[in-house]
Amino acid sequence: MNALKTEDEEILESFFGETSRARELRELKETLQDRLKIILADPGSSEKKIRELREQINVLAEEEAVSGFVEESVRTTLARPDSGDLGPGDDGGPY
Repeated sequence: MNALKTEDEEILESFFGETSRARELRELKETLQDRLKIILADPGSSEKKIRELREQINVLAEEEAVSGFVEESVRTTLARPDSGDLGPGDDGGPY
């Protein structure tokens, strides 16, 4: 990354931190998926433990999707050119 950060990059980093929440959730999910594979390979594994892991993996996947959407939405908003002082309808939009 460049030594000089843009103001938008600084805003994103201050809000999201150095590592995005979506990335952290994905890494946690992948760790649990690896653990589930190990447990599934063991014939003596508890069905309760398998269900719990699958539920946690599903929850992490949902949270990852939401966090990713929010992060991308913020980036898109920051990247959008400033429209100045246009009022409703002045930008060709419906409102």
